[in-house]
Amino acid sequence: QPGGNQAEDNPDATELVDADVWAFDMDRRSGEALSTAQLSHTLVTPAAHVEIDGQWLKFPVNAEKTSYEVFDETLRESHPAAFQEEVTVDGVELYRYRQVIDPVNVASKYADARNTKQEELVVPDKASEENAEEADALEQAPAPAIRRQLYLHHSATRDYFVHPRTGMIVDVHETVDDYFATHTGERIEDGIAYQAQLADADVDKLITQAESFPDDDTVRLIRYIVLGIGALITVLALIGVFGGFRRARQN
Repeated sequence: QPGGNQAEDNPDATELVDADVWAFDMDRRSGEALSTAQLSHTLVTPAAHVEIDGQWLKFPVNAEKTSYEVFDETLRESHPAAFQEEVTVDGVELYRYRQVIDPVNVASKYADARNTKQEELVVPDKASEENAEEADALEQAPAPAIRRQLYLHHSATRDYFVHPRTGMIVDVHETVDDYFATHTGERIEDGIAYQAQLADADVDKLITQAESFPDDDTVRLIRYIVLGIGALITVLALIGVFGGFRRARQN
């Protein structure tokens, strides 16, 4: 995840606040994970094991005008993305799905050091208010403090633009607001907040790539042709072997 707030203060900032590396097997047709994901997010610590339910990086082949459960990496769980409309980009029909995630306490989902923090609060000393003569002396003394636990809260709205025939996601419009709040949900400190979408040039490339894939019937036909050629080669090989054997016997 790139550093959102640093980028706002300095457009040329290239530092990373943190980086998550996910590794898992995915079914190309359904877009669903075939294995438990291995998540590496902190150096010299063991990778976390995360179950990915529903879609994430891809929608199913021949996507339908319905609602799909789409994985959110911050919450490590899926939330529905409902079909909204058909749109046309560069003459190609796409389906738009919208996912809305209301603020959720991330710490309530899984344990992670990044999900909580402590806020130090200075507590006014009533003695300084009641005894004006000792005010100067009290000001020099360190003020008592208490620590309050804060919890990371995450909310997001995403529009997925999907090439329906292949299920490829060719564009994403994303608004994310992460912040720290009390256990009652009172917002105390901003975290990472941003609005983002793919560049037009990248969208064009992805659409071109999606359109270049053959349709499902063609893929099935090619598969049968390959199998047929393989079977024919096998039969010819067997004929050659047995035919040669028979000739050898005739000699």
